Amino acid sequence: MQTLAAMLTYSIILFGLALQFLWLALARKGRDAYVRDLTHFRKPSNPLARYYSWRVISFRNALQESLFFEVLLLLVILGVIQFTTGFPFIEYTMWVGIFVMTLSFISGLQMSLRVRTLVKLRSKMAADIGSSDDLVSKAREIVEALHVAGRNADGRLWFVLFEVAQQPNPVGYSARDVLLSLSREPSESPKDDTAGNVGSGVELR
Repeated sequence: MQTLAAMLTYSIILFGLALQFLWLALARKGRDAYVRDLTHFRKPSNPLARYYSWRVISFRNALQESLFFEVLLLLVILGVIQFTTGFPFIEYTMWVGIFVMTLSFISGLQMSLRVRTLVKLRSKMAADIGSSDDLVSKAREIVEALHVAGRNADGRLWFVLFEVAQQPNPVGYSARDVLLSLSREPSESPKDDTAGNVGSGVELR
């Protein structure tokens, strides 16, 4: 009995870690694809990039994704129990399952809170540019400050700046024009400097 319970405990932990690793790998691929599209002023070009775009557009979406993963993890844990020892052993491993799901929930909540921070930064940056009398000058001020900072710049600010530049309104057009004008200058292209910073700014999970 104890041997079976121990085997089931290890199985739950192993499958939980495997699912978490797979989800993390998919999220990283989506992030990289989305950042490439952002820094080239393109719409998300593949399903993983579109998924990541949906994920970071709002706190609600990030929270929904975390809850979906929790449900998926619960189904995997129940499946492991059913196909290894059967449900009569669930009382021996219930606390292990709860522990694994609690850790996953905390991780998902942290990711959702990071998304909420990105949303606030994006809204603030768009509002700062939009409230200026000269949209282009304000956008240039922000871009040049980040460009001068180089690798020391906050990657989150680069990320939301490129997202703002995707907006189909005067604020977005102003930010895009400034970024494009800098990329055409003889000095080092902002894309060369910022691609890593933009990606590091969205290390969500």
